[in-house]
Amino acid sequence: MIHLATYPGSQNDRPLPLPLDEQHLSSLPQAKRFNLRGLIDCSTGHLSERQSKVGGDISSLVCLSISFLGRGDFNYVYRLEFSDGTQLAASVSSASEQDYSPAAKESEIATMRFVRESGLYPDVSVPQVYAWNTIFESPAGVPYVLMDFIKGTAFNLAVRDDDSDPGWYRGLRAVPESQQVALVKAMARLKASLSKPVPFTEIGSLVVDSSGTFSVGPLMAVDGESLGGPYKSVEDMWRESHEECLLGGIEECCDRTEESFTPFERFTPHDFMDRYQKLSALIPHFKIPEPYTPLVLHHPDLALRNIFFDEESLLSDDPKVACVIDWSGAQILPLMLASCFPLDMVSTPSNPLEGPAERTWYSVPYDSTYFRDTDKTMVQERDSLREAKRYRCEIRLFYLRGLFGAHYGQQIVKLHQDSDLPRATVYLDAQYYLKFHEVMMGSFHEWIVHRRWISETYWRLRMMPTGKSASGERLVIGPNVYRSTKEPAVVDLGLLEDTPEETLSDQPLKCSRDLTVIQRR
Repeated sequence: MIHLATYPGSQNDRPLPLPLDEQHLSSLPQAKRFNLRGLIDCSTGHLSERQSKVGGDISSLVCLSISFLGRGDFNYVYRLEFSDGTQLAASVSSASEQDYSPAAKESEIATMRFVRESGLYPDVSVPQVYAWNTIFESPAGVPYVLMDFIKGTAFNLAVRDDDSDPGWYRGLRAVPESQQVALVKAMARLKASLSKPVPFTEIGSLVVDSSGTFSVGPLMAVDGESLGGPYKSVEDMWRESHEECLLGGIEECCDRTEESFTPFERFTPHDFMDRYQKLSALIPHFKIPEPYTPLVLHHPDLALRNIFFDEESLLSDDPKVACVIDWSGAQILPLMLASCFPLDMVSTPSNPLEGPAERTWYSVPYDSTYFRDTDKTMVQERDSLREAKRYRCEIRLFYLRGLFGAHYGQQIVKLHQDSDLPRATVYLDAQYYLKFHEVMMGSFHEWIVHRRWISETYWRLRMMPTGKSASGERLVIGPNVYRSTKEPAVVDLGLLEDTPEETLSDQPLKCSRDLTVIQRR
């Protein structure tokens, strides 16, 4: 589908001569199927249409330059400058035709329009979208979006020049420590701005009709996959996704032999169904308490690479966000499930911080301050200086996350006059719900990766004293990292060929104060 753009083609609408030679165009980073000359023609045609509607002179309109700005997982971005002074940013899809979702792109653009037009987010700036194309049969060769070019400073390419390990110190990790606090506060203020309740009653992603009316459509993932919906409740969303995982898992498992599974994936059909039934039983226990149920707009890829700051304000202790980009996969979710830390602040252990059972969570950072975690390899004297620096950096991120959560609580009072105490500490309370949400919305492989967490959560809740199980308005909180030193409450006799280590990894643990259910009143 093509919107707002006119493609030159007839004798009366031929592209104007461009002072850009083919050698320059071919030197720019691009995928093989890109046609940058066609992209320039499309952009010029769009500007000509705009100017002609207001009586402007289009006879001398030409593109003076095109430059490469950067790339993400799914797009290349270019800047185009025209003879009338206009500058546009062109986001060009790098996805294959099989992987590209026009519906997901339409939803992303609808979200950007909603942020600009709804009036709910006066402190959040997004580029104005002028034209877009969601088909591959265009002069550009691929789908693209034309939008405002907004000047600002991003930190996605920041690298510490004085480190021997520059590939690891990027984004927030690479920013000087004297500037990290200011950036963390700015991101907390941005997240608080997005926490304004939206005027919708369903869970999903935004769509807009031809009259400009916004509504909630199917839930979209960052990669463009449709996750079904829209949903009336979180429970409906989890149950539908859970059943889809089961059906997909059955089909895959029936088609694979034991030899085709890696040692990590080794499990029996009984294990498979055991986890399915336990997760299904846990859904009522993870009912989100009322203080955290307001629906809000969630940006799933919020990171410094997608935030541009006003350059002059960076010299102060209060940097201003100039623009937020890349709204792919944006969702309408309950506040609890939207309370993820920006991706720059998420710690996932890597060498030498490897091995913990919790290392694979995407939405919940690993807490590297658990010094006595028996699953974590500590930095010893024999470790290199580089490894010690990494470890110190992860510890610092732990404290910065605490600062982020506290500043978020201050900002919702300032921006929305919301002084509700539970919502002020939502970044403390959301951890277990985010973990459960990640398992429920993933594939059955999440049941393998997080098998220990599933088993232990089930048994800890089951072994709660009578009357204290989680349900209704109760809040579930617990340890970030389970430790295998607890006395097992249930002994799993296992199979004869199971090794002691394999048996131990799946044993349910005795309920203790490590898992707590709080009554919210």
